[in-house]
Amino acid sequence: MDQQIVLEGKEIRKGYARGKNPIEILKGIDINITRGESVAIMGPSGAGKSSLLQILGAMSVPDAGTLTIMGQSTAELNDEDLSKIRRRTLGFVFQSFNLLPSLSAVENVAWPLLLDGQNYQEALIKAESLLDAVGLLKRKGHLPSEMSGGEQQRVAIARALIAGPQILLADEPTGALDSHSGKLVLELLHSLREKLGCALVIVTHDLNVAKQCHRLITLVDGRVQS
Repeated sequence: MDQQIVLEGKEIRKGYARGKNPIEILKGIDINITRGESVAIMGPSGAGKSSLLQILGAMSVPDAGTLTIMGQSTAELNDEDLSKIRRRTLGFVFQSFNLLPSLSAVENVAWPLLLDGQNYQEALIKAESLLDAVGLLKRKGHLPSEMSGGEQQRVAIARALIAGPQILLADEPTGALDSHSGKLVLELLHSLREKLGCALVIVTHDLNVAKQCHRLITLVDGRVQS
């Protein structure tokens, strides 16, 4: 495994206002992710797992601390540059799939490239290639409503990978699936991570999911416990 650090957070803090008493969710988190590795983040509800993932994905700004993505501090970037990093360097897989209901499978996969201004036909060709990689090329013309949950999640994984991200962030990717579909999706994530050499960070409540990763980070009360 390449030991290059692709994602690093130092003393990450995040809080929310609730009446007169602000609540600190993340209390000085240190984390680093290296190229090609898989990392699971676990912890009880309210421990700050999703808040941390949103910060690692540059979707939320920490109140204090620094986040570095591919050697670039996010504090030095404007909104446009952060948007480019989210589109080109990071890939996201969500529990609820987040597919666009009016677009076909192939159009959903191609969507990040189209947002980035790439040629429509070239984007569709790349999308078809990734649908083939996740075993869904025959379903390329189907809408999300015409696919099972497992199929929708595989489409979402293909979409997350289409820009060739260095880091893939997954928030409970098997949480909305039955055990069989969840197993297939998890195997697919690890297979593609190994093939493409990207890092994989998974937030999960499932210890069986975590056991398949290289490392486990446990959050308790906004701090790294282990």
